[in-house]
Amino acid sequence: LVVFAFPDWFAKVQSDWPHASHNTSFPLFRSANDQPLSRQLNDFLDSGPPPLVLTAGTAMAFGKKFFECGLEAAAKTGKRCLIVCSFQSQIPSNLPE
Repeated sequence: LVVFAFPDWFAKVQSDWPHASHNTSFPLFRSANDQPLSRQLNDFLDSGPPPLVLTAGTAMAFGKKFFECGLEAAAKTGKRCLIVCSFQSQIPSNLPE
């Protein structure tokens, strides 16, 4: 069995894929400890157009350059940006307001 972790609308099963293939949809983690968004984050989201979201994944401990490039691209295009990262050390120190 080959399990694909994405829904059919994301990519239809192709004829050259293994016959024992099954699409399960995106895996979503739901925790009993889920918390509402912070007031600071809600205020940011409500204060302008939807931001670009930069995330290198929950286990990416070497994404500093990725975030730096993303921030540069956001600045060049005049977009707001939200960084989601589990590792504070990967977030650039010179963030714009």
